[in-house]
Amino acid sequence: MLILLLFASTAAASEKKGFVILSASYFGYSDSRHKEVYSSGNIYPEIKAGLKVYRDFYVWGRYGFLSANGKTPILEETTKINYFHVSIGGGYQGNISKRLDYLVKLGLLYVNYRETAMGEEVSGSSVGFMLGGGVIFNISKVFFTEVSLDYLFANDELEDITLKLGGIKAGIGFGIRY
Repeated sequence: MLILLLFASTAAASEKKGFVILSASYFGYSDSRHKEVYSSGNIYPEIKAGLKVYRDFYVWGRYGFLSANGKTPILEETTKINYFHVSIGGGYQGNISKRLDYLVKLGLLYVNYRETAMGEEVSGSSVGFMLGGGVIFNISKVFFTEVSLDYLFANDELEDITLKLGGIKAGIGFGIRY
């Protein structure tokens, strides 16, 4: 805790161009097969970092990892999916008031998954994109919370089946500017 306070006091003394956010996010699957096996979605941790590059424009990178268990529809066999995504992009953060900001963002998305069911393992990856927005509540010049809503677009081909790896993502996080 002391290190965090020292970091925050150092950051308060300079112009804050960078940020780091730790979030809890909900991912709602867009693929009906995943919804049937793993429920409509799952909660997972995420980290996002960014840097303001020009006025209110910034670049960012994000990593999230989801692991879920489910049951096959007919045989009720146990299944497991590990799913991670890495995205990079740019955004704009506008000001609503002293304490409230809004943001819009667009980025490239890389998705990797591994699913195990009935003794078989299937894995793959895909590149797509994401589009999102959010609201930032400024607690101070250094600390803030972010509420975001994004949509991730990515597909993978598995034999003759198209897997929709994207979906809706909603998150709430705590951030630090430096």
